[in-house]
Amino acid sequence: MTAARGARRPGKKPARADENGLGSATEAAEAPASETAPRPKRGRVAAAGAAKRRVATGRTSKEKPGAEGADAAPKTDEKVEKPGKKVKKPEKKVSKPAQPAARGRRKRSAPAAPLPVATVAEPAAPPATPPAVPAAAAAEAAAQAPPAPPPPAGPVLTTPVDSPPGGERIGREEILFQFQQRPLLEPPVAPPVERRPAGAPRRLAFVLHAHLPWVLGHGTWPHGEDWLAEAVAHCYLPTFDAFRRLADRGRRHLATVSVTPVLGAMLADPRTERLVDRYLAERAEAAWESRRRHPLALWWRGEYERLRAVWESFDKNLIHALTDLSDRGAIELSTSAGTHVYLPLAHSTKLARLALRAGREAHREWFGVDPRGCWMPECAYRPGGPWRHPVTGASEEDRPGNEELLAEQGLQWTVLDAHLLRAGDPAFPYGSDLAPDEVVEPGGPHPRPYWIRQSPVAAFLRDARSAAQVWSRQGGYPGDGAFLDFHKRHWPSGLRFWRVTEAEVDLADKLVYWPEPARARAQEQAEHFLELVAGLDGMAGGVACAPFDMELFGHWWFEGPIWLERVLELAAPGGTVEATTPARELDARPALRRAFFAEGSWGAGGDHRVWVNPDTEWFWRELADLERQAFAAVRWGGARKWRRAVLNQLLLAAASDWPFLVTMGTGRDYAEQRFREHAARLRELVALGPRSRAFPAWVDLDLPFPEIEAEWTRSPEE
Repeated sequence: MTAARGARRPGKKPARADENGLGSATEAAEAPASETAPRPKRGRVAAAGAAKRRVATGRTSKEKPGAEGADAAPKTDEKVEKPGKKVKKPEKKVSKPAQPAARGRRKRSAPAAPLPVATVAEPAAPPATPPAVPAAAAAEAAAQAPPAPPPPAGPVLTTPVDSPPGGERIGREEILFQFQQRPLLEPPVAPPVERRPAGAPRRLAFVLHAHLPWVLGHGTWPHGEDWLAEAVAHCYLPTFDAFRRLADRGRRHLATVSVTPVLGAMLADPRTERLVDRYLAERAEAAWESRRRHPLALWWRGEYERLRAVWESFDKNLIHALTDLSDRGAIELSTSAGTHVYLPLAHSTKLARLALRAGREAHREWFGVDPRGCWMPECAYRPGGPWRHPVTGASEEDRPGNEELLAEQGLQWTVLDAHLLRAGDPAFPYGSDLAPDEVVEPGGPHPRPYWIRQSPVAAFLRDARSAAQVWSRQGGYPGDGAFLDFHKRHWPSGLRFWRVTEAEVDLADKLVYWPEPARARAQEQAEHFLELVAGLDGMAGGVACAPFDMELFGHWWFEGPIWLERVLELAAPGGTVEATTPARELDARPALRRAFFAEGSWGAGGDHRVWVNPDTEWFWRELADLERQAFAAVRWGGARKWRRAVLNQLLLAAASDWPFLVTMGTGRDYAEQRFREHAARLRELVALGPRSRAFPAWVDLDLPFPEIEAEWTRSPEE
């Protein structure tokens, strides 16, 4: 029950503030409303812009000074309550939900778990003349009463005077209002979960594709090295930490992590350690400096301190962390094609072979074993036979199929989209607007992998029905209103304080994020996902393949690692659904059928249109010329350092990330600048010639594959 206005609950101390103006989180959560701020009505938390308008116009709620006890005098504009007579106090009407409401009593919903927040110590009320009492009674009361704490000099929690120019100023009153609003922010009501009867036991194979373009030495923010730092901090660290916790409990065959060679090269580069150290320190400092602007800033401070501890527990070396998890049997590691070369559109088989061989050799160097699987960039595939490039017209009479190129490197499995079995649209392309219940598995279900044509390479097909629950914009898990919003950020800290709220809600109307309900929701969704997989028709005794971009978990979908850990925790041996890996499935020597797949990808339209369109045609024409120059230059030998530098620049220019970013419109200028930069560097090296002994300073810094060889472009017969 809330204590009377203007009085402290007997025996209850006011929330204290330390030297930094931060009160005890427990005291703030347990204190009655009268000790912190007037209790607002239920409503949305105001956007920062609304707070500015209220401050500018003076339309702020009236604050009640703190009182020293039940006998403290009320404000002069309020009627004094006389003994035996109760005075009804007028309500204050509020015209906007963003402003604090009337101070009348109302029922309170159960508050959520306490969040570490800054509290406010109000200035002491001016001394008032108390009612006359006998001197003896006053002396006795004074002797029994605990000493009152010294009043602070003024409001502790305010926007600093030396805030950055143009910074978003949220006053003490607005912060209190948001904090008091927080317990009333009930999590969005989840749609009813369809309880399906569990079928026969089946297995679930997560294949997580970890990839970023080469960014070391190429900018920081908004595009560049911060991409890598954010992915390490918010995706790789929490996900690998979850794998480690499960491995410590004896779990094996949890998932497959496909590490692209270019990402592995960045993780192994000593510059990455310094980059992540700087990022975590700057983010933690930004959170600390923002503690006076928003209560969630202290929660973010704790998050970055936790991530720093995880980073240090891995000895700041994620290559070693992955090796340890693989050696313990917790995960399987697989590779990809160089810098993420789009294999079906490489202008020559030489480039495709070079990219795949670079992946195999780098994997062996970092992890000590040969990879067994390969994630083909963008899940793009083409069968063998006559080939012609759709832009440049380059052609080959009998080009090997992707499966033949994989087999040359000793690779045993890959992942494909099921729509390639019927040469149609993908059942669930990236970014689809289909709702999960509208997705039908094409030509399926597919409880087992297939041998690709006559090769020894198996294709695990993506299960579209379960994938829709994660990828869908309409009803997919990451779009839940309780989850942290990716797009809205606080300036100048860059922190995210808001949740998704609703699918189409404007950024200005986003509500405050609350971590504990979000965590609970992610775990609920994990249980729903396991029920979904357990009830899939036609999968009895088979394996459902769930391939995802790894950066989805933690980076784009902040709660993703929580969801993934709970799914894997539930998918334990002996249950209806058990986690597995592709290599483990093939080791069981299943009787597989052979299948013929059409050309395509898992992108929009199921073909190459995301990477080949009018906006990117110039890219392919330029790349055709770069391939000819590079292979002609290294054909006749030359200094090894020079040849390696030429081939590295060719692979960096051929990354599929550049046309993808151009088409998607995210970082278009950066992608075009990066492609042109690598093209210019390649031509500069060719102009230097094979006998050159002096090289530009950037050669040693722009070298993801320092051991690459020109011989890797040749077929086994050569």
